[in-house]
Amino acid sequence: MAEEMAKGFSTEARRIGLEITMEKRWEAREGTEIVRELSAAGTVIVVFFGNAARHLELAGEARQRNWGPLFMTSSILSGTSPRNTPSILITPALAPSAVGMSAGEFYSLIGKGDGGDPSADPVLGDPAHRAMQMLAYASAKLSTEMLLTIGRDLNRHKLLTAFRDLRRFETGVMPPISFGPNRRVGARGALIIISTGDGKSGNQWVSLP
Repeated sequence: MAEEMAKGFSTEARRIGLEITMEKRWEAREGTEIVRELSAAGTVIVVFFGNAARHLELAGEARQRNWGPLFMTSSILSGTSPRNTPSILITPALAPSAVGMSAGEFYSLIGKGDGGDPSADPVLGDPAHRAMQMLAYASAKLSTEMLLTIGRDLNRHKLLTAFRDLRRFETGVMPPISFGPNRRVGARGALIIISTGDGKSGNQWVSLP
């Protein structure tokens, strides 16, 4: 997924005329070499497609070199937790209220409030995967709603009609979802999370036309 996202970004950036100083692929090399090359090139913005651990490793190497770029990354890959370096996290489709949702709150939302310790769950207890988990939950809830609306006599035409007629459907983790004859994306926009580098962050939903 990360490689495909990186290729898509690179293609779109060049299409709209953005300058890409260099592209680096993280393989066997450590973050030290990557940071050395990027800082020597005077890079001011790093668009990073990787997990939180590698993001923090790069940020730590950058601080050691007194290099302070702005990191931009996808929370689908790296989670939504505040960073210890100035960062912008782009989260497609999640609502502002979903950011910072604890494991216990997410457990309750999906109906797993069984008295267990949510943080001990090897999957749901990992905040690095929370954004992807929330989107999966929203997809499942939407699919369930469509099946309940149509009933047992399901066919392609009825399914498309049900989606077309959907208005402001609430999932609990996304902005209200709506579809229509000319609207095929349920929540058009992205949640932008800005982390100041001191453990604090703010967020804002940005709608697309």
